[in-house]
Amino acid sequence: MGKSWLQGGSLGGCVKVRVDAQFGYWCYNDVVFDAYGINFFVQNMNWVLLALITAIFFGTYNFFIKVSAGHINQIVGAVILQIVAASVGGVVLLFLKMTHSPLAITSRGIWFALLAGIMVGLAEITSFYFFAKGVPASVGIPVVIGGSILVGALLGVAFLHETLTLIHYSAILLIIIGVVFLTAK
Repeated sequence: MGKSWLQGGSLGGCVKVRVDAQFGYWCYNDVVFDAYGINFFVQNMNWVLLALITAIFFGTYNFFIKVSAGHINQIVGAVILQIVAASVGGVVLLFLKMTHSPLAITSRGIWFALLAGIMVGLAEITSFYFFAKGVPASVGIPVVIGGSILVGALLGVAFLHETLTLIHYSAILLIIIGVVFLTAK
Protein backbone atom coordinates (compact mmCIF):
# COMPACT_ATOMS: atom_id res chain seq x y z
CA MET A 1 0.00 0.00 0.00
CA GLY A 2 2.90 2.31 0.39
CA LYS A 3 4.10 4.51 3.20
CA SER A 4 1.47 6.11 5.39
CA TRP A 5 1.63 8.72 8.10
CA LEU A 6 -0.83 10.35 10.44
CA GLN A 7 -2.47 13.39 8.93
CA GLY A 8 -4.49 14.35 12.03
CA GLY A 9 -8.16 14.09 12.80
CA SER A 10 -10.10 11.10 14.01
CA LEU A 11 -13.33 9.21 13.41
CA GLY A 12 -14.42 7.03 16.30
CA GLY A 13 -11.64 4.49 16.89
CA CYS A 14 -10.00 5.39 13.57
CA VAL A 15 -7.44 8.01 12.66
CA LYS A 16 -7.19 9.86 9.38
CA VAL A 17 -4.09 8.83 7.43
CA ARG A 18 -2.50 9.59 4.11
CA VAL A 19 -1.55 6.62 1.93
CA ASP A 20 0.19 7.29 -1.39
CA ALA A 21 -1.30 10.82 -1.58
CA GLN A 22 -4.80 9.47 -0.89
CA PHE A 23 -6.68 10.20 2.33
CA GLY A 24 -8.67 7.56 4.15
CA TYR A 25 -9.28 6.24 7.62
CA TRP A 26 -7.13 3.66 9.32
CA CYS A 27 -8.63 1.65 12.17
CA TYR A 28 -6.84 -0.21 14.87
CA ASN A 29 -7.94 -3.52 13.34
CA ASP A 30 -6.02 -2.62 10.14
CA VAL A 31 -9.10 -2.02 7.99
CA VAL A 32 -8.72 0.91 5.63
CA PHE A 33 -12.01 2.70 5.05
CA ASP A 34 -12.79 4.91 2.09
CA ALA A 35 -12.34 8.66 2.30
CA TYR A 36 -16.08 9.31 2.31
CA GLY A 37 -16.73 7.07 5.30
CA ILE A 38 -19.26 4.81 3.54
CA ASN A 39 -17.59 1.59 4.64
CA PHE A 40 -17.10 2.93 8.17
CA PHE A 41 -20.79 3.55 8.67
CA VAL A 42 -22.06 0.39 6.96
CA GLN A 43 -19.53 -1.94 8.56
CA ASN A 44 -20.16 -0.49 12.02
CA MET A 45 -23.95 -0.39 11.66
CA ASN A 46 -25.95 -2.64 13.96
CA TRP A 47 -26.74 -5.81 12.03
CA VAL A 48 -30.45 -5.64 12.87
CA LEU A 49 -30.73 -2.13 11.40
CA LEU A 50 -28.82 -3.24 8.30
CA ALA A 51 -31.10 -6.29 7.99
CA LEU A 52 -34.20 -4.08 8.26
CA ILE A 53 -32.88 -1.77 5.54
CA THR A 54 -32.24 -4.86 3.40
CA ALA A 55 -35.80 -6.03 4.10
CA ILE A 56 -37.09 -2.67 2.85
CA PHE A 57 -35.09 -3.14 -0.36
CA PHE A 58 -36.34 -6.73 -0.82
CA GLY A 59 -39.92 -5.74 -0.06
CA THR A 60 -39.95 -2.91 -2.58
CA TYR A 61 -38.09 -5.10 -5.09
CA ASN A 62 -40.86 -7.71 -4.84
CA PHE A 63 -43.53 -5.01 -4.98
CA PHE A 64 -42.13 -3.65 -8.25
CA ILE A 65 -41.95 -7.16 -9.71
CA LYS A 66 -45.64 -7.59 -8.81
CA VAL A 67 -46.62 -4.26 -10.37
CA SER A 68 -44.72 -4.94 -13.60
CA ALA A 69 -45.54 -8.66 -13.92
CA GLY A 70 -48.73 -8.23 -15.93
CA HIS A 71 -47.16 -5.65 -18.24
CA ILE A 72 -44.00 -7.35 -19.48
CA ASN A 73 -42.87 -10.79 -20.58
CA GLN A 74 -41.50 -12.61 -17.53
CA ILE A 75 -38.08 -13.34 -19.02
CA VAL A 76 -37.70 -9.80 -20.42
CA GLY A 77 -38.64 -8.36 -17.02
CA ALA A 78 -36.13 -10.58 -15.23
CA VAL A 79 -33.35 -9.67 -17.68
CA ILE A 80 -34.04 -5.93 -17.35
CA LEU A 81 -34.07 -6.29 -13.56
CA GLN A 82 -30.73 -8.11 -13.61
CA ILE A 83 -29.11 -5.58 -15.96
CA VAL A 84 -30.19 -2.72 -13.70
CA ALA A 85 -29.03 -4.60 -10.58
CA ALA A 86 -25.64 -5.31 -12.19
CA SER A 87 -25.36 -1.62 -13.17
CA VAL A 88 -26.08 -0.47 -9.60
CA GLY A 89 -23.53 -2.95 -8.26
CA GLY A 90 -21.02 -1.82 -10.89
CA VAL A 91 -21.40 1.84 -9.90
CA VAL A 92 -20.90 0.98 -6.21
CA LEU A 93 -17.88 -1.20 -7.06
CA LEU A 94 -16.39 1.58 -9.18
CA PHE A 95 -16.91 4.04 -6.31
CA LEU A 96 -15.20 1.69 -3.85
CA LYS A 97 -12.32 1.14 -6.28
CA MET A 98 -11.89 4.88 -6.87
CA THR A 99 -11.80 5.53 -3.12
CA HIS A 100 -9.20 2.77 -2.64
CA SER A 101 -11.44 0.72 -0.39
CA PRO A 102 -10.12 -2.79 0.23
CA LEU A 103 -11.94 -5.39 -1.86
CA ALA A 104 -11.46 -8.94 -0.62
CA ILE A 105 -11.84 -11.43 -3.47
CA THR A 106 -11.26 -15.18 -3.23
CA SER A 107 -12.07 -18.00 -5.62
CA ARG A 108 -14.47 -19.42 -2.99
CA GLY A 109 -16.23 -16.05 -2.77
CA ILE A 110 -16.53 -15.86 -6.55
CA TRP A 111 -17.90 -19.42 -6.76
CA PHE A 112 -20.61 -18.79 -4.15
CA ALA A 113 -21.48 -15.39 -5.67
CA LEU A 114 -22.00 -17.15 -9.02
CA LEU A 115 -24.28 -19.72 -7.39
CA ALA A 116 -26.20 -16.95 -5.62
CA GLY A 117 -26.56 -15.17 -8.97
CA ILE A 118 -28.05 -18.28 -10.54
CA MET A 119 -30.53 -18.63 -7.66
CA VAL A 120 -31.57 -14.96 -7.71
CA GLY A 121 -31.97 -15.09 -11.49
CA LEU A 122 -34.27 -18.09 -11.18
CA ALA A 123 -36.13 -16.44 -8.28
CA GLU A 124 -36.71 -13.31 -10.36
CA ILE A 125 -38.03 -15.27 -13.31
CA THR A 126 -40.38 -17.37 -11.18
CA SER A 127 -41.51 -14.22 -9.32
CA PHE A 128 -42.59 -12.61 -12.58
CA TYR A 129 -44.45 -15.81 -13.52
CA PHE A 130 -46.41 -16.25 -10.31
CA PHE A 131 -47.23 -12.55 -9.93
CA ALA A 132 -48.48 -12.56 -13.54
CA LYS A 133 -51.05 -15.13 -12.38
CA GLY A 134 -52.69 -12.41 -10.29
CA VAL A 135 -51.33 -13.31 -6.87
CA PRO A 136 -51.86 -10.27 -4.60
CA ALA A 137 -48.64 -8.60 -3.39
CA SER A 138 -49.96 -8.79 0.18
CA VAL A 139 -49.98 -12.60 -0.09
CA GLY A 140 -47.21 -13.41 -2.58
CA ILE A 141 -44.45 -11.30 -1.05
CA PRO A 142 -44.83 -12.69 2.49
CA VAL A 143 -44.94 -16.25 1.11
CA VAL A 144 -41.73 -15.70 -0.89
CA ILE A 145 -39.91 -13.90 1.92
CA GLY A 146 -41.16 -16.32 4.59
CA GLY A 147 -40.27 -19.31 2.43
CA SER A 148 -36.82 -17.91 1.73
CA ILE A 149 -36.26 -17.43 5.47
CA LEU A 150 -37.16 -21.06 6.06
CA VAL A 151 -34.92 -22.36 3.26
CA GLY A 152 -32.03 -20.11 4.32
CA ALA A 153 -32.30 -21.19 7.96
CA LEU A 154 -32.41 -24.88 7.00
CA LEU A 155 -29.39 -24.50 4.72
CA GLY A 156 -27.50 -22.68 7.49
CA VAL A 157 -28.18 -25.45 9.97
CA ALA A 158 -27.52 -28.30 7.51
CA PHE A 159 -24.41 -27.04 5.72
CA LEU A 160 -22.89 -24.32 7.91
CA HIS A 161 -23.54 -26.21 11.14
CA GLU A 162 -25.23 -23.20 12.71
CA THR A 163 -27.10 -23.75 15.92
CA LEU A 164 -30.55 -22.43 16.65
CA THR A 165 -32.08 -21.87 20.05
CA LEU A 166 -35.63 -22.68 21.05
CA ILE A 167 -36.63 -19.06 20.39
CA HIS A 168 -35.19 -19.32 16.85
CA TYR A 169 -37.10 -22.54 16.16
CA SER A 170 -40.25 -20.90 17.54
CA ALA A 171 -39.81 -17.92 15.22
CA ILE A 172 -39.33 -20.22 12.22
CA LEU A 173 -42.45 -22.16 13.23
CA LEU A 174 -44.43 -18.91 13.34
CA ILE A 175 -43.19 -18.07 9.83
CA ILE A 176 -44.34 -21.48 8.59
CA ILE A 177 -47.74 -20.96 10.24
CA GLY A 178 -47.96 -17.52 8.63
CA VAL A 179 -47.17 -18.92 5.17
CA VAL A 180 -49.80 -21.65 5.67
CA PHE A 181 -52.41 -19.08 6.72
CA LEU A 182 -51.56 -16.79 3.79
CA THR A 183 -51.93 -19.57 1.24
CA ALA A 184 -55.13 -21.05 2.74
CA LYS A 185 -58.25 -20.52 0.70
